[in-house]
Amino acid sequence: MKRLLGVMMVVVAFSQFSLFAEDGPKTQFFGGLSVLSGKAVDRVQAVGWQAGVTENVNSTLGIVGDFAGQYKDGHYYEYLGGPRFHARREKTTIFGHALFGGLTAGSVASSVSGFTMGYGGGVDVVANDKTSVRLIQFDWLPTRIGGVWDKNTIRFGFGLVFGR
Repeated sequence: MKRLLGVMMVVVAFSQFSLFAEDGPKTQFFGGLSVLSGKAVDRVQAVGWQAGVTENVNSTLGIVGDFAGQYKDGHYYEYLGGPRFHARREKTTIFGHALFGGLTAGSVASSVSGFTMGYGGGVDVVANDKTSVRLIQFDWLPTRIGGVWDKNTIRFGFGLVFGR
């Protein structure tokens, strides 16, 4: 009986979230500005682009492909994917994600590649039926290159989100 009561309480609690959820687009495309701040040897502030696509599975879960490139004394590319959880309201969407993939950093002469993760989230504000403005996306990017972890890299993204 206690187990049944516990299950019923969980079902009721989670059903309340669906009362506040707004239906969103099935697929979303993001494009915008990206700023990478990292410290391998010296502090680097590189600026570039960021793009992504999200396939929304339901009103709270999407699968993301995220790509970015920044440039300063070389290039930095990230290619990540994973789950994104979002809470939609009438005029805003707040999201959080855990992304996994790789990165390439280098110059004209050489480059290195490694594993990276992107833990973060952001806020989108609705502009019209099919367009939102991404006010901020923040990602902490712990990176492993050549057996060494760098945990001092962060990335900010800003831009437009188009949905269909």
